[in-house]
Amino acid sequence: MSEPTEGGINIQLTADVSKGRSLVFLTHIDRGASADWINTMLDKLNGCADRAQARYELEALEFQLANEKRTLAEMEVARRNIDTRHQADWIARGRKGPYKPDAKETQEKLNSDSTIERLKQMIGVIEQRIADHKAKIGESKAA
Repeated sequence: MSEPTEGGINIQLTADVSKGRSLVFLTHIDRGASADWINTMLDKLNGCADRAQARYELEALEFQLANEKRTLAEMEVARRNIDTRHQADWIARGRKGPYKPDAKETQEKLNSDSTIERLKQMIGVIEQRIADHKAKIGESKAA
């Protein structure tokens, strides 16, 4: 809060909304304003700051989502190629009978499956955060 001026109170709210970006809200409130009215004004200012922060975070989340989806697609292709590659090695080594993965090959599949599952979960979390941010941005537009 700034020093009160004659007949009122100056309020300054500073909000960091993204890296290198801040918003400063200044308002003047009548000295006789009720606590409820002051709290309502502060809630409105904070709501505006939250919306601005969500807007800038949304850009970063959408970029992160695109990266995670690209990584997932690459991992799924790599996973499909694991069996093909190991079966080709089996044949190239002149092994007889149906292909049977060894422990190293089995572990490689498990690691790949685990990574794919983790990426899917991360994508779900990011998609939910994007939806939450879009809702916050939309709510503030209506207010």
